[in-house]
Amino acid sequence: MGVRIGITIALLLVVIGMAVYVYHVLLRLEDTLGFDKRSLICKGSAGVATAVLLLIALGFTRTGLIVLIHLLVISWIVEGIDFFVRLKRKRGWRIWNLIVASEVIPIVLTAILLGYGYWNMGQVRETDYVVTTQKDIRDSGYTIAFVSDLHYPTTMGKEKLQAYCKEIGAKNPDFVILGGDIVDENTSYMEMQEAFEVLGGIPSRLGRYYVYGNHDLAGEETRKNFTKDQLRESIQKTGITVLEDSSVKLTKDLVLIGRADCGFANSKQRKSIHQLLELENKKKYLVVIDHQPKDLRAAANEGIDLQVSGHTHAGQIFPGGIISKWAKVNEQTYGCRRKNGFTSIVSSGIGGWGSSIRTEGDSEYVIIRLQK
Repeated sequence: MGVRIGITIALLLVVIGMAVYVYHVLLRLEDTLGFDKRSLICKGSAGVATAVLLLIALGFTRTGLIVLIHLLVISWIVEGIDFFVRLKRKRGWRIWNLIVASEVIPIVLTAILLGYGYWNMGQVRETDYVVTTQKDIRDSGYTIAFVSDLHYPTTMGKEKLQAYCKEIGAKNPDFVILGGDIVDENTSYMEMQEAFEVLGGIPSRLGRYYVYGNHDLAGEETRKNFTKDQLRESIQKTGITVLEDSSVKLTKDLVLIGRADCGFANSKQRKSIHQLLELENKKKYLVVIDHQPKDLRAAANEGIDLQVSGHTHAGQIFPGGIISKWAKVNEQTYGCRRKNGFTSIVSSGIGGWGSSIRTEGDSEYVIIRLQK
């Protein structure tokens, strides 16, 4: 509860700061255009315009908030440049003053940057990893397809998802891992069913397996779209197996273990890696699916061979990934790490949360080739 209050207060302070700055920018623009910024008309119009901008950004879409934040950050950079310009020339130059006051630089740069982000989000690529092991697995090895963080239908509809599933199926995966957050709090009941019907059609010899993500059931107490029971039923109807602190022996030499997401309210009941491995033969190749890249050291110490995760989106909006990595928000932000026989792979996800914009990282599905 204390953390939530702290986050709420921090967000409130950010919104107040945004409002004050936007109001200041609008008054300066009116002054540059020859109006008396001290008049009640100018102050009132600037106040109304500020309120409208914030309502659009905060009340209607997350994309609006992303746009506003980029405009403000770039504006602050321009303000910094303007400060040094005025150190050289006290009143600056008329054209430069007009450019700064009109906010044309932040508007143009924001449009270019977020235009690229919208294009980049839709460029889903295949990311391949080769993982080797000294354990006694079959000579031909295994091909694993890993898809996470679709957040359907934020970034794509049914036809586009079907096209990517066809691409994945063409890789002849032995089994498919769905790493959580395939849907989220904005997905309707029909959309949820549609997403899993498509993903359940990916051909695989050993099946398709799913773990819940933190957004799959976010706000379950208040949401009306679907319940956890409806979600599980819809998933299982398509032939996808849900793993929640449970395991399945895929072959005589390979075991798949799915963990309950640590973001759920009942995460305190989540079993430890040690508990999940008590009845497992560690001579077999052990694969853990955990939506969030957690407990990596524990997994390595317990003899897990491979852990696959999503959740991070590799930041999605720059510099989110860099900040996450620097602040150690996640144990691993993106990519593949190998150490002493343990491999951890974190995907940036095939989609994105909140908006169809990605200015950091790539949208991807992952193909893992496990070789002896």
